[in-house]
Order: sequence, then structure tokens, then C-alpha cells
Amino acid sequence: MAKFHNDNLKYNDFVVIKLCTLIPTEGDSAKTLFMMGLSILSAESRDLYGVFPHQRKLMDVKDVKEEKITKNKQIQ
Repeated sequence: MAKFHNDNLKYNDFVVIKLCTLIPTEGDSAKTLFMMGLSILSAESRDLYGVFPHQRKLMDVKDVKEEKITKNKQIQ
């Protein structure tokens, strides 16, 4: 499975990365709503949050074979 790579990564410290939160949203409109909500935080606190707009319902991987998960183009 491909690893996440972000050229804008600000923190490389594992301890700080553990404090980070990824917010998956269903579409760009929901992402915009979350981004507006995050605007009330300080810039330093805002850097600990990421918002990922996905376009379809995410796969429930509970009873799915690993092969099908790794071929999923939604999240790789």
C-alpha cells in the first residue's frame, strides 16, 4: 500500500504527529465547512488538523480481503 506523502509536512517529530487529526469529509462542501470551523483555532493548532474530502462512501474494510483494499483508488 502506498504511504502518505505530503510536501508541506511541517512536523517530523513522531510525538507531535501523534497529536495530529485527519478529518475525512464527504465532498468539497463539507471540507469547506470544516475549514471554516478550524479558522477559529490559532495557526499553530490549525497545523495539527488535516481535512480530506472523499468523493464516495468509504469502504468498510472489516470483512474485505487485503487485495481489494490495496486496489481501492479512493485512499492509497
